This record gives sequence, C-alpha cells and structure tokens, in this order.
Amino acid sequence: MATPALLTADEFEVMPGCKRCELIRGEIRERPYLGGLGGRVNAQLTAEIGRFNNQDQLGAAYCGASYVLSRDPDTVLGPHISFVRAGQPPKDDRDGFLRRIPDLAIEIVAPDEGFSELFEKVAILHHAGVPLVWVVDTFCKMVFVWHANGTAQTLTQSDTLGGEEVLPGFHLPLADIFR
Repeated sequence: MATPALLTADEFEVMPGCKRCELIRGEIRERPYLGGLGGRVNAQLTAEIGRFNNQDQLGAAYCGASYVLSRDPDTVLGPHISFVRAGQPPKDDRDGFLRRIPDLAIEIVAPDEGFSELFEKVAILHHAGVPLVWVVDTFCKMVFVWHANGTAQTLTQSDTLGGEEVLPGFHLPLADIFR
C-alpha cells in the first residue's frame, strides 16, 4: 500500500473543512473540543494576557492563531493562546497562518486529549524555538511550564503564574482561574 503524500502548510491553509485541525509533519490531526471548563479558562487567560498587554504594549496576543513552525515536512500548530513580543517583523498582515514563532504558546488540556499528544506538541514548540510554553490542566488544576532552557515546572492552584522574560511583570494567581 502506498504511503499518502504529506501536505504542505500552503496546501493545508487552503483546504476546506479543517478549521479544528493541525498539521504535524505533513499529516492532518483534528483538535478536540475544549468543553465548558476549558473554554472558560481559555477565555479568562486570554482576557488576563490581553488586559496586561494593553497596559504595556509588549506585543500581540492571539487566540486560536495558527503558526507555521517547520517545513519539509511542514508543521502548523494552533495553540489556544499565544503571544508574540513587539519587535518581531510583522508577518501577519493577512488572514491565514502566521509565519513566525510565538514567544509564548498556551495549550488547554481538552477532556478527551491524551497527554502524549500534548507532550508531542510541547516538543514541537520547543524545537521550533518557542521560549515559553504553558499547558493548563483544568481537571487537575495545574499548569505545566516549559522554559527556553529546557527546564520544566509544575504549578498548582496555590501558585502564581509568571510571564518571565516574555511578559515581564505579568503575574496571575492560579486560584483566580481555577475557581
């Protein structure tokens, strides 16, 4: 049996009917729905980052934007929330995929999403050069933080999430989002 041809980011971008999909090494993968709790936490985190950014204009916050992270084979991921620091050349002057690397990528764990899939995404994001990745688990009320230097930490609802070098001065008590 012949191996199916791998898609490019350009082909994937114009495909109809793939609004909840990602492209990982040329293969389409459907994203699971967040559900009510995940959707609420997604909205709240987006609002908190947006509110903080409006004060200092450190860059641009995105909700649901997709990034071309690698080529040949192509990978396009759409973190639930992302942030790009000011000073990166503007490459999002049109609709479609962003052709840059975000400085912060946030994934919310969906009810039927496996951790192996999430950890694969974290590895892809780090390999692409994303300096800060947060994985928010609303069920366990934890946030897993991966840093640019390769270290990771686990935060619980009694901890405060910090923006580090990406969002300097951003601090969010996790109890505020895990109510």
